[in-house]
Amino acid sequence: MTTMQGALTVITRIAPGRTERLRSLLNGIGDAVEHNELVPFVQMTTVHFARWVILPERRSDADNATFPAQLVLSTSYDGPLDTHLEELVRVARRGFDSIYEHCVAYPDADGRTSASVLAYLRSHAVDHAIFFVGAPGVSLSRVHEESGLRNSIEEFLDRTSVNTDGWTGRTATDVRRAVRDHVAGDPSQRWALEPLDPAVRTLPWYGWVGLTLVAVMLSPVLVFGLLLVRMKEFGDARREARRRSTAVGDAATDRDVSQPARHVI
Repeated sequence: MTTMQGALTVITRIAPGRTERLRSLLNGIGDAVEHNELVPFVQMTTVHFARWVILPERRSDADNATFPAQLVLSTSYDGPLDTHLEELVRVARRGFDSIYEHCVAYPDADGRTSASVLAYLRSHAVDHAIFFVGAPGVSLSRVHEESGLRNSIEEFLDRTSVNTDGWTGRTATDVRRAVRDHVAGDPSQRWALEPLDPAVRTLPWYGWVGLTLVAVMLSPVLVFGLLLVRMKEFGDARREARRRSTAVGDAATDRDVSQPARHVI
């Protein structure tokens, strides 16, 4: 089953005089990403990637304008946006309060609730033009499972190579069979032996050949279509030029008739 994935970007203004304190707080979180109490990423099930970046205050020499310091949060996540935001606030509420209390318009401590924090993040979210997905359609949990599978197979191959005569003289089929037996013997890894979901199965070689042939067959049609568009643009430009020329001529005629000639001596 494929997983819906998205990207979140939240941009907020940092309150005056708070930039360095905020920077120190974020550096502390970054120094212990997997073992910090403020933002426990290891407890999150939707976050593939997350980071905070401070954009320092800048002054424009062109118009003498000042751009205040800003905090940018960007994440790559699984599932609907609402589910992702709710998990961020639920799991890392303490961290979000500590971070965003340095930002302008963050809810006051007395009236601060999960709902108000969510509303604050949504109101400062901005659209993204494009984002990169390292494992399209693969959930965070599946990424961890596949990483664990790879490590287990590597350890099995290395252990067998050291404790026995190794893999010398054994065919690739023999090695593959041994790896499958090893995986089948571990209940936590038997999922790897199940058929791949058709929705995430890669396209076979003949599928790529078919797509290539279709592209080649359609290329003349695309070129012809582009030529038609270009010809229409050229015709529109000529008609517009004639229209402006006629308008200028009419204006000149009206001016000559309505105004007497003047001579400057």
